[in-house]
Amino acid sequence: MDLRTIFCNVLLRLKSFPDSMNTFWGTVMGLFFFVIGLPDFLLYALIGAMAVDTLTRVRAQAVKNGGYIQATKTGAIRSRKMMTGFHSKFLAYFALMVVANMTKHVVPLHVATVFQSVVWGILFVTEAHSCVENVLEGIVRSACI
Repeated sequence: MDLRTIFCNVLLRLKSFPDSMNTFWGTVMGLFFFVIGLPDFLLYALIGAMAVDTLTRVRAQAVKNGGYIQATKTGAIRSRKMMTGFHSKFLAYFALMVVANMTKHVVPLHVATVFQSVVWGILFVTEAHSCVENVLEGIVRSACI
């Protein structure tokens, strides 16, 4: 097997990763962050993952529609559509982060910290999974399929 075949096989397996596993791996990742301490950079990591997700989505649409110019002409790539999706995702993530942060005022601190870590983990794993889907759909599609 060559490296390209291995890479394509790994991405195809990740594509079949069920959405329920996002919650599981996000919980595992959150518990890991709880054990090592919640770093301050998680917000920046999540924003970076959202940016990578947006860029890979644009590239996937361009590959799918025959290039950036053609995708723009057909309306597959539209700034309004991208911003609407980004705003709705950002507002949902912000609401989850606020709820996670406010739990420290309701429950004991150690329980709140675990809950916050799990929420951050789920959000980050969901973004990473979305990036893999975009890469598989657009960038690797021509090489693997």
